[in-house]
Amino acid sequence: MDLMKKGNALILGLAVLLAFGCGSDNDTVAPDNANPAPQNFTKCQLIKDREDTLTSKYSYDSQGRLQERVYAYGRERFTYNSLGKILKWIRFTESLDTINVRTYEYNNDSLPIKVTSRSGMTSAGGIIAYHTQSMVYDSQKRIISNTTYNTSLAAITNKVNYSYPANNKVEIEGWELNRGTNTLQLHYNAQMTYDNNKTPWGDYPFFDPIVNHNELTYAIQFHQPYPYSHSRTSTYTFNAAGYPIQKIEVTDGRYTMVSTYTYNCQ
Repeated sequence: MDLMKKGNALILGLAVLLAFGCGSDNDTVAPDNANPAPQNFTKCQLIKDREDTLTSKYSYDSQGRLQERVYAYGRERFTYNSLGKILKWIRFTESLDTINVRTYEYNNDSLPIKVTSRSGMTSAGGIIAYHTQSMVYDSQKRIISNTTYNTSLAAITNKVNYSYPANNKVEIEGWELNRGTNTLQLHYNAQMTYDNNKTPWGDYPFFDPIVNHNELTYAIQFHQPYPYSHSRTSTYTFNAAGYPIQKIEVTDGRYTMVSTYTYNCQ
């Protein structure tokens, strides 16, 4: 799973992005247009991915918007505002009991500026507010900060700052609430490099600062409470339309995870 999720409040339970399994290895293979000639495609939609042993399937509405993600332990559904932006993300258990709801707000540039998260079991008393996240952008519409406010604690519990020292690099600084001193302390520093490919593996509505690119390297150094570090590198195989169909991710030079992606290209 994505190491950023350990400290990065921006990655909203993904993992994404990212998470998950549904179906067997005998599921229907991608249609013939999964690997089209470049001149024959307009857009590729992710319909299935497999991260190690975990599989997810994706379905879309009549307007081509992601409608549902299904995996072994539940499913996620999405609704949209009048501009076609994600309005609400809902996660269900296998029995379709709601356990998480996220509601999104946007600025005039259609960039997400606030995410309100609620959690709980509808069968056990209902969904309650958990935290809100507020995002700030620079003049180039790149995210520069993401602040998490915990509703139950009535306090800011996390803040992530982003800077862009080069065209294909992001530096990330994560702060976390020290409940003993009631102040934010530096939790980690991370660096990420990415390609300039505008066709990433998924048109997925999680707010990664470089959601329109494919990650190449990621390194993180945790400072509190126990200093340690991780790093990973990712290499890709692309289809003729420029979409990744395989990712090989190596963590700390030892652990390898292979992910595959299946599309419907039109």
